[in-house]
Amino acid sequence: RTPISSVMEAILLDSNNAVADQLFLATGASVSGAGTREAGAKAVREALQRLGLNVRPLVQVDGSGLSKANRATTQQLSALVAAVIHQGGEMRGAILNSLPVAGRSGKLVSRMRGTVAEGRVRAKTGWVKGASGLSGVAETVGGAEVVFSILVGYPLVDGVNTAAWKPMQDDICVAFAGWKGGGERK
Repeated sequence: RTPISSVMEAILLDSNNAVADQLFLATGASVSGAGTREAGAKAVREALQRLGLNVRPLVQVDGSGLSKANRATTQQLSALVAAVIHQGGEMRGAILNSLPVAGRSGKLVSRMRGTVAEGRVRAKTGWVKGASGLSGVAETVGGAEVVFSILVGYPLVDGVNTAAWKPMQDDICVAFAGWKGGGERK
C-alpha cells in the first residue's frame, strides 16, 4: 500500500539492498499473491514486457542485485532507464530525484567531482565481487540526455574495481556530459 516513490530514495540513493529485496518480494505478493522470489521475478518480467523491453536474457533471483545468479544486459538496463524517464511526469521525477548525482550525493558523492559530469550525471552504482556497474542518465553540455549502462566483469583481484573500473566508468560519464551535440534524447 506504500507508494513505490517513497522507497525509491532508499533503494537508488542509499543503495539499501534490504529495502530493494523487500520491494521485490512485495511486488510478487501484490501481483500473484505469493511473496516469493519466483513471484517477484515473474512480476518484474511482466512489468518489463509491458514497457516493451526484451526480457529473454534476464535472470533475476533477488531484488538487491547481490546474487551472482542475476543476469541483465547493458541493453536491458539502459532500455529500462530510458523507458521510465522518457514517460515523463511523476515517475520521471521520482526516479531522477532518487538517483545519486555525480559529485553531490549517494554513492557518487566523491566520484566525478570537479569535472563537467559533476551535477550532470545521475546513476545507480552496482557491485559484487567480480562485477561492477553504473547505469543512468547524463545531461550533456549541448542539452542532450544520454542514457547509459556500463557493466564490467573482471577477475577476482583485490582493488581492481577501485583502481581501474570505477575510474573508467567515470571517464565515460565525463565524455558523455562534455558532449556538445544537440538537445535530443539518446
